Formats: sequence, C-alpha cells, structure tokens
Amino acid sequence: MKKDFFNDTDNEFLISSLRQEVGELIQAWVVYKETKYEILNINDKIKLEKLYIVIKSLKNDIINRISELTEKKKYNQINFDIATKKLGIFTNEFQEFEKFVTNKGLRYNRHNFISHKHNFQNFDNVEGKYIIKDLVVLKAIAKSIDLMKKIDQNFYGEDIKFNWHEIRKSRYDIGFNASSDYILLPFIKIKSNKL
Repeated sequence: MKKDFFNDTDNEFLISSLRQEVGELIQAWVVYKETKYEILNINDKIKLEKLYIVIKSLKNDIINRISELTEKKKYNQINFDIATKKLGIFTNEFQEFEKFVTNKGLRYNRHNFISHKHNFQNFDNVEGKYIIKDLVVLKAIAKSIDLMKKIDQNFYGEDIKFNWHEIRKSRYDIGFNASSDYILLPFIKIKSNKL
C-alpha cells in the first residue's frame, strides 16, 4: 500500500517539524555570523583559512535549508508548500517567499553548486554561480520566520507570539538546542504575557 504523506501527516507534527527546521536555520545563521566575526581577531593564516572554509560551508548549509523549505510538491519532506496546502492558509505568502528564493538565485545555487553539483558536460556550457550577499540570505531567513509565526498563530492562537519572543532570548546561549527547543515552543511557560 502506497503511503499518502500529504493526507496522513498530522498537522501538529507537520507544524512542529517545520518550526524545528526554521529554528535550525536561525541557529545556523547565528553560528555563521559569530564565526564570520571571529575572523576579525585572528592573525594565524592557517586558522584563518580554516575559518573561511567553515564560513563557506555554513553559508551553503543555510542556502540549502532555505531552498528546501521552498521546494514544491515534495510531500515526503518538511517544507512550507505542504504546510500551506495541507492547512489551506498562507499560500500567497509562501508563493512570495518561494519567488524571492528563486529570483535571488538561492535555489539555482543549491541545485547547481551546493547539493547537486550540476553536470554542465563541458566548459562551454558552464554557467556562473550567483554571488549571494548576506543581506539576501538574512531576508530569506526573515521571510521563513514570518511565515512560520503566521502558521503558528493560526494554529495555536495569538499568544504563541510571546513564546517566539521568549525563545529569541535564548538564541545566543551555548546550551540552546534549536532542534528540540523550537519543537517545544508552543509549550514554553511564560511568566507574564506582557513584553
């Protein structure tokens, strides 16, 4: 019997898993920016070269994650397409996010240079890689967070925004575990609903 991922996926599981992906994306960005900042204080050439490799890998990972979140018709994977279609909400916001990722070259780089390493067959056919600025990546992350917050507020109610505010305070803590903490976000106990 063929599995029907679209209809068989529990909505709360889908939303929690999607939030986990967004949380891990946020954490990857924080580590990327902190590692990039470290470079300013390093004089050792070898350590500097290693950090440049780490920074490139982190940025590629972030671009890869953003692109995966906007994949269409991959119902056996966690992404905004399945969430917005299954919940019947925010399809326009998803399409705007997906269009941004496509137009700014994030998906192109992922499909041709990061994950799949496209075979151009010869040097005459080789197309260049987009240079993606950090600001573009940050805007894509912000769009994913905004869409995730809207989905959460629709599913859990308006009070979830206070939980998002609380979890943001932990973003730079070393003991912060984005994977589990973002899944459990709706269950964070808030002392007061006043900011």
